[in-house]
Amino acid sequence: MKNNSTPKIMGVYWIKNESRFIEKSLKSVTEICSEIIVMDNNSTDDTVEI
Repeated sequence: MKNNSTPKIMGVYWIKNESRFIEKSLKSVTEICSEIIVMDNNSTDDTVEI
């Protein structure tokens, strides 16, 4: 049985106070990840707004 489907890649981020880096990082993986999960660990900067 052949499976010709493209493998799916999920990106998972566990972050805290990464507002300086998270936007660029997310943009760098959007082309290769079919799904991205971002979990914030009580950031006190503006990470959640991004």
